[in-house]
Amino acid sequence: MTWWASISRRRRYLETTARHPLNVLRNVLAVLTGAIALIVGFMFSLVMLAIIAVVALAVWGYLMWKTRKVRTRCVSKRLSAM
Repeated sequence: MTWWASISRRRRYLETTARHPLNVLRNVLAVLTGAIALIVGFMFSLVMLAIIAVVALAVWGYLMWKTRKVRTRCVSKRLSAM
């Protein structure tokens, strides 16, 4: 495609858009819909990140609680060896 063909296609597009104001409204609605979809996706990812963080914290707490006796024995053996 040559550069003048690209210019003529763009000119035709702009003339068609100027004649039909519904196309402008349709484009504005498409941009708004895309922006809303991005915002909703971002919010969903933040909620998922929070859920994953809570689950990871719960697993870490559970493991720390279950291994507390082993850890205290290791510390006491290390202190008695000194």
